[in-house]
Amino acid sequence: MKKILTIAFSVCGLITSAAFAASVNINADIKQIRNSPLVKGELETTAEFELRTKSLYQKYSGKVYQLEINTKNAIGSEHKYLTYNPDNEELTVSLPGLDKKLVWVPKGNDQKIGFLNFSFIQTDTPSIKSDSYIGRNGFGKEVRVERHIVNVVGVAVLGSGNRDMTPQQFKTNIKRDKVRELLDKSKLIVEVKSDLQQIEKEPSLLIIDQDESEPSMKRPLHVKRTKYMLPVRLISIALLDSKGNRVLEAVGAEQDTVSLDVD
Repeated sequence: MKKILTIAFSVCGLITSAAFAASVNINADIKQIRNSPLVKGELETTAEFELRTKSLYQKYSGKVYQLEINTKNAIGSEHKYLTYNPDNEELTVSLPGLDKKLVWVPKGNDQKIGFLNFSFIQTDTPSIKSDSYIGRNGFGKEVRVERHIVNVVGVAVLGSGNRDMTPQQFKTNIKRDKVRELLDKSKLIVEVKSDLQQIEKEPSLLIIDQDESEPSMKRPLHVKRTKYMLPVRLISIALLDSKGNRVLEAVGAEQDTVSLDVD
């Protein structure tokens, strides 16, 4: 479908969330990084660009952040952080399922295709800009198309790839008569540390992933979604009940594993 005319002004909407109370610092850093692209400016010398790039790496490398996640209502995700097996009374805490992103990595004087393995955790409410335009198919039939540009920020918790794309998981035993409150009213305290990646053709310290759904005459909806993700390693995770008691504490199992598969 060919785009003809934008007929509405863009507006920005925010989805309300209470799930990211402890994520203010990381969201501010992601915003600053987004505003500091690794692209040489028109009037910037090579030396100035290299110094600016080095300074950015030094500023944001190895930074520690603490995320607070509402396990029942994690906005932006259908993932269930908690699952319970009543047969053995085992409670499992799991990160979102592993995802892969195709990236270019330097290999000597050449570049190779690689796949970065990570679990995505959203850390802020998405921004949405909406407008509409008139689209026309090959037969000249016109339809008004609604367009939404969605920007999402969060962390890419790096991990090693596996056949089942199983994320990091942590288990503990909880009596059946005690587990309902945890399933309904609990939160996770997740401590992560930035682990910046040397990725070619990425004009940012962030990992940027985009997908786009094209409109059709039957479904005149055009959605472009972009994720801006800070690559991190999981340091520790804790499950707290409604009174703030720690029910589970664990150390991240993949702080030093290889998360980048290179062909």
